[in-house]
Amino acid sequence: GVLPAEIQRWLQPEGDLGAKMEGIIRFGLDGGCPATICVGADSPGRPFSRLDNARKLLMDDGFDCVLGPTEDGGYDLIGLKQCPPGLLGDLPWSQPITFQKTTERLEERGYKVACLDKWWDVDEVEDLDRLKALVATSEGALLAPASKAVLDRLAQEDQQQEKQQQQQQ
Repeated sequence: GVLPAEIQRWLQPEGDLGAKMEGIIRFGLDGGCPATICVGADSPGRPFSRLDNARKLLMDDGFDCVLGPTEDGGYDLIGLKQCPPGLLGDLPWSQPITFQKTTERLEERGYKVACLDKWWDVDEVEDLDRLKALVATSEGALLAPASKAVLDRLAQEDQQQEKQQQQQQ
């Protein structure tokens, strides 16, 4: 399987979301990778199997592109074997139709597109509650240790503030 320590990470370039993703993907492809997978940072707890499945679809099953749709109509993962300039330009970002419009664009340009199962990302307060529930489990804590550490620290700070407020009364 694919482990986090084995995955290269690069800083995103300037521009809108499409330009940022294109830049990251081309950076990997220009560096000699046969395919590049770009993931959103707002999907902590993403199972390792999601990345492994994307890699297999690109490298073993003959797909040109893999998209990982999210429940809100976007996607948390895109993997490509080629990425010409403008491929992801002028798409409706952060909209309920982002995944649909991206898929249509890719298919119109002749890409053989594979789709993973839906996942979720953290955009709203309800999503944060879901993340808190995930990292409260032992599996979730392993999948999103940095998110767990931040949430634990915030909870601790909240408790300290409440205690201080009670002492002042």
